[in-house]
Amino acid sequence: EEVNDENLVKVLMVDNNESWKKCAENHGRGELIIINYMQNQIVYFNGNNEQIVKLLNVLLNEIVRTTQNKGSMTVTWIIIAVNVIVYAISAWLSNNPIEINSSVLNLLGAKNNALIASGQYYRLITCMFLHGGLIHIGANMYSLYCMGYMLENVYGKAKYTAIYFLSGIT
Repeated sequence: EEVNDENLVKVLMVDNNESWKKCAENHGRGELIIINYMQNQIVYFNGNNEQIVKLLNVLLNEIVRTTQNKGSMTVTWIIIAVNVIVYAISAWLSNNPIEINSSVLNLLGAKNNALIASGQYYRLITCMFLHGGLIHIGANMYSLYCMGYMLENVYGKAKYTAIYFLSGIT
């Protein structure tokens, strides 16, 4: 089936308010929405696409809101830095940046029930900063980056830190 340009809604992303004018003049037939991705706003639209424009505005406003809130991520960045440093040490001791040797993890304070029962209670905390491989730390730090700023902003730095440690211990 042949696609008719008049039935498409084209969405163009531009980086400045001058280039969208040229795009609007030369886009051809059909409906057009132009978004300035540097300012996260719709700079032009034509046709009967008000519903799409409203939805895009909601999404763009949410991007702006969450980006502004990510300014308060001090504790999150510190936790990420500590985890990455500990991972780098683990990788160096393992001679393998992809998969960490289990004996190295045990040396650095992995959760070992027998050793904890014998009095090495520090392992309840040190194990929170150990990761078995690159995918493990990558997924955990990405999750922390995505969610940490929200928790840090909602609960404050002290409560957020307490939540992090209590979650890790339990």
